[in-house]
Amino acid sequence: MNTYKIKIIFNNGNYRYIQANRSKLIKSGNVEKYVRSKGIADFQRIEVFSKNSSGGTFKEITFDQTFESWRRLNKRIEAINAPGWEDLTGYGSITDGRKNRFYIGKSTGFVPIYLEILKSNSYGGAALSTKNRTFRTL
Repeated sequence: MNTYKIKIIFNNGNYRYIQANRSKLIKSGNVEKYVRSKGIADFQRIEVFSKNSSGGTFKEITFDQTFESWRRLNKRIEAINAPGWEDLTGYGSITDGRKNRFYIGKSTGFVPIYLEILKSNSYGGAALSTKNRTFRTL
């Protein structure tokens, strides 16, 4: 049975952890609906921690008020990558990997994540990386 550790960060900066297994999240629909079903409503961000196949822990952001607002308003986003964290996949080649531009999407499923959608008519994209990046709207 997969157990997920869920960190709920409130608007005032405080946070709280709860746990849920896979079946509870699926029954609720997704992580955000599960958190709201517990009577928790005034939050800024939800992060879900789970274990990968090698036993390490990783974090996924499943809700963030800023990203949700940008996603709903279909804003074009620019991510500035820190030195040493440049995107060398070719997409950021004009800026030597320092900047990426994209739209924010969201995956489906019981632990949804944010996606980097490169063009407005794209069907999908890669997972949004937040490590060593700053974001702004264009």
